[in-house]
Amino acid sequence: ENHFVCESIKERCLKYSPKVTFLRAAIENLGCEFPTENFVCEPCNLTITGGFSLKGEKGGLPMPKITLCENIEIMKEKRVMESTMVHELVHAYDTCRAKLDFKNCLHHACTEIRAANLSGE
Repeated sequence: ENHFVCESIKERCLKYSPKVTFLRAAIENLGCEFPTENFVCEPCNLTITGGFSLKGEKGGLPMPKITLCENIEIMKEKRVMESTMVHELVHAYDTCRAKLDFKNCLHHACTEIRAANLSGE
């Protein structure tokens, strides 16, 4: 049931959220791909709502993955799902635009601050 609910809310956000659609378009305008399949609903540690990771490169460009935590009760609220998606999409945008190195504390701090501010946290 958690997986179905997560997938349903994710699909609504992908189609109808102005922030999510804007950020996806901005990422694609930079030349990076972000297919729908790269948003994945799966169980997570109980302390987070989502996460960003790179699953490799395609044509020299990063291929990001956004995990949406299906087992977190608050993720059943559209506003929380949308905020999480926006937060993680900011990381995807920054990674595409600035070639971030997440092992560099300055890069990581900068993208976290931007993501928190732009997602409404």
